Amino acid sequence: MRIRSRKARGFTLIELLVVLGILGILVGLLMSAVQKVRESANRSQCANNFRQVGVASHHFNDANKRLMPGIGLLGDTDGNGFFLLLPFLEQDTLFKESYSAGFYNPQNNGVYTKPIPVFLCPSDPSVGSDGVVQDNLGQSNGAGCIAGNTQVFGKVNSDGVLISTDGEARIPTTFPDGTSNTILFAEKYARCTDALYPEGGSFWAYAGTGFVPPLHPAFAISWNDRSIGPKSKFQYKPSPFLGNCDPTRASTPHTGGIQVCLADGSVRNISPGVSEYTWWAACTPQGGEVLGNDWNN
Repeated sequence: MRIRSRKARGFTLIELLVVLGILGILVGLLMSAVQKVRESANRSQCANNFRQVGVASHHFNDANKRLMPGIGLLGDTDGNGFFLLLPFLEQDTLFKESYSAGFYNPQNNGVYTKPIPVFLCPSDPSVGSDGVVQDNLGQSNGAGCIAGNTQVFGKVNSDGVLISTDGEARIPTTFPDGTSNTILFAEKYARCTDALYPEGGSFWAYAGTGFVPPLHPAFAISWNDRSIGPKSKFQYKPSPFLGNCDPTRASTPHTGGIQVCLADGSVRNISPGVSEYTWWAACTPQGGEVLGNDWNN
């Protein structure tokens, strides 16, 4: 009996290409799923940070019978609102490090260079894993991905133009429009520049005189005609953040909209489709506006 041997048949080129194509599709689907899971986790982390800052602001208001100043001297503490919040955010040790010559100030002992986890957003593309960013001079600063609403924390006129960096706001007294209808904090890229502002962003401890230049962890400030009023609506995923990002406005890296903390301490998402007028109405604590139906989208 003669036994015949059968030669093993290999893949043809077409079959190999088909297999590689299927693998490429599967990898693409897997990467997309991983990115969605990561973004969902980042969004949850940001929302949790906003809640902590919102609760801390209410505790500050209860303890001092007022909210923090945008920038100002309150007792023996000199700095911006985020700096004054440190003792209410379990950062009392760092706050005490800033004491010198009778005053607490973030410039003392380099406190302003320290990253504060609760002020960061893991989705912000302008911030590295160390939570520190550099200005145009190469100076390190703690990043601030949460910005304060100047219409609340500053004193403004009827047109929203800044008069004083300390608005002496109080919950609920200075919120006749309602604490659930007024934004306290919103997202903002830590590094953000455009043709008009080649230096800009959001440094949590920055407290330059008169909110100039735009490195403050703040928005809704009267730097120009697009930084207050309806034109000041937040930027949705501006890119690149160096060159095509307006540092005078709030900005979000999240798909689906920007996260904000309202004056009642609640956190919500605002859709990119919200109108400019509804956005501005939510920024003003006593403008008398009625929020549009798009506020609830």
